[in-house]
Amino acid sequence: MSKQDIWQWLGPLAERWKGEANLREQSIVLTWRTVGLSSLAQAMYVDRGVLHLGVASHVVAAELNLLKRKVVARVKEAVPGAGITDLRFHIRAQAEQPGQIAVPAPTAAARRRARAELSPKLPTSLRAGLSEILAWAQAR
Repeated sequence: MSKQDIWQWLGPLAERWKGEANLREQSIVLTWRTVGLSSLAQAMYVDRGVLHLGVASHVVAAELNLLKRKVVARVKEAVPGAGITDLRFHIRAQAEQPGQIAVPAPTAAARRRARAELSPKLPTSLRAGLSEILAWAQAR
């Protein structure tokens, strides 16, 4: 959706509700993709000239903070009427958690090696349990 389309639909509503200034201020949130940083940060809202961005990690926030002047210049170029003067970053949880680590089961040879490493003086049930734990730990 282009900036012209957004104003075509939301402009008359904002005029009727006396919220045109607020809509102009928040317009960068609607057109954030045009800035070209949507893969790194998500525009959340604008408050008194400060654009609040949601990022995936503190590393991304630190990198964008180092490039703050360039990002603000790019935002002003994309939406001149927004009046953005500063950026704030909010760390947001990732939508998808990493999957489980697949650990292959220990082989029979690994189980024999684990059994051989343990003392033969241990009770048989304890030795069997410890050798199984040791074999799985070595498989990891």
